[in-house]
Amino acid sequence: MAFDALLRVLLAAVPLLLAASVAAQDYRSKASGNWNALSTWEQDNGSGWVDATVLPTNASGAITVRSPHTVTVSDNRSADELTVASGATLAMAGGTFTMADGAGVDLDVQGTPNWTGGTLAGPGSCAIASGATANLSSGNTKSLNSVLTNNGTINWTAGVINGSGNIQNT
Repeated sequence: MAFDALLRVLLAAVPLLLAASVAAQDYRSKASGNWNALSTWEQDNGSGWVDATVLPTNASGAITVRSPHTVTVSDNRSADELTVASGATLAMAGGTFTMADGAGVDLDVQGTPNWTGGTLAGPGSCAIASGATANLSSGNTKSLNSVLTNNGTINWTAGVINGSGNIQNT
């Protein structure tokens, strides 16, 4: 009788354990580098932070670029729940960086984004925090299809912003 009860508990727990193992993992930078380099990232495996085995995407959990790291995007990438921490830099140098539109703010900028090339696209929302500075330079195009809320500073020296979104300067 006790064995049957234990077996039922174990069988009931298997779907929960499987669901936990396929849940989206959080990522954070462990060094400055290119977004497309595994050596830039570590991921939370549920027990702690370990070297990343795959690159973060919009299907990942929370993604954080930590201070004092600079993470450079130079090819096509996507993200959701991306935070650029105070003292950290996200450098857009080429390709298309697509922000997915998940729950909450999709790109939370507390540090510095530098867009010198490539395209920022997608329906995701972006918030520039008070004290943060976004630098838009070079002849690159930024496609914005959602709301960019600026509570900090935007230095725009060149380039085009287009899309169906809007910029709210608060």
